[in-house]
Amino acid sequence: MTELTIPIINFDNPLHQLAWKSIDDVVMGGRSQSRMVISDNNTALFEGHVSLENFGGFASIRSLPQEHDLSAFQGLQIRVRGDGRIYQMRLISSQNYAGINHVAEFRTQAAQWQNIQIPFRSFRPTFRGMPVPFAPRLNTSHIYTFGFLIARKQAGHFRLEIDSIQAYQETGKTP
Repeated sequence: MTELTIPIINFDNPLHQLAWKSIDDVVMGGRSQSRMVISDNNTALFEGHVSLENFGGFASIRSLPQEHDLSAFQGLQIRVRGDGRIYQMRLISSQNYAGINHVAEFRTQAAQWQNIQIPFRSFRPTFRGMPVPFAPRLNTSHIYTFGFLIARKQAGHFRLEIDSIQAYQETGKTP
């Protein structure tokens, strides 16, 4: 099989650099902290500290809304360098930030660049971290926000460097 990829978010683009914000467990009384900064080599660095105090335990970033039609693609390919922890890729397919998120987990290898493919079929609907089994499937023709989250009681410092987010499409078999 060969694949076609198209860039969605590349941090060489100044517009992509500014279009992110942190949302941590402080919204519910927790004490986790995160930030996203752009490195000298134009990658995004999502880093911070996850605290389990006050029933907290998550840190996240997400892009500001901009509609993308990815219905012609099978999934996302992210290029990341992590710290060996498990992260979530999060997608929102409505203009309602407080609604359903579609989530897929991925594990990083410490200090190694990885190209991780996440098929759209592996994204599961959640609401405030809880599964929503009867929610509609991810609507790939209307993706408004992309995000990353660390949770699962992984307390302590974390670091995820993000080079790009691309959509991929399988184009057929190679000879």
